[in-house]
Amino acid sequence: MQLGLELERLRKNAGITNLKDAVKGLNISDSQLYRVEKGTSAFRRASDLEALLERYGITDEEDVEFLVGIHRDGLNRGWWSTYSRTMPSGMAMYIGLEDGAKAIKAWQPDVVFGLFQTEAYARAIFEGGKPVEERTTEFVERGIALRMERQEILTRENPVEIRAILDEAVLRRVMGST
Repeated sequence: MQLGLELERLRKNAGITNLKDAVKGLNISDSQLYRVEKGTSAFRRASDLEALLERYGITDEEDVEFLVGIHRDGLNRGWWSTYSRTMPSGMAMYIGLEDGAKAIKAWQPDVVFGLFQTEAYARAIFEGGKPVEERTTEFVERGIALRMERQEILTRENPVEIRAILDEAVLRRVMGST
């Protein structure tokens, strides 16, 4: 996402408003550039990024290396990639943002905020939805494991600051056994 925002800024600074003009003659499609700028995709090769930077007039070696470095970092799969088969669409991006966050604000009116859930509470939530969403036991177990692993951002060296608003009923409602 950081690279995408920077590329959009550089494109506009170069006076290129049309994505088709930005990629004309390059091995990049305008739809691919759109996805990269929005942070939902990455270039397959660093050379595509370098060609685009040249088009934008970015020739300073340090600037190019910095942006290529962001590109390479973005290609590294996060710890959560092992859970990709059991995550809903878009969840990986959310976890990536959550993992890099300094602060999180949340409003949770129906259940305890996911990062605050115990394993037993999470299990009750997942098991409750299992018949409705036709989830397998493996899906439930991996979902619980992912949720518990996500909580490490609360105890890391520089823990995330969380401000969560919960409905009082959430704290009184029994999930699973008492």
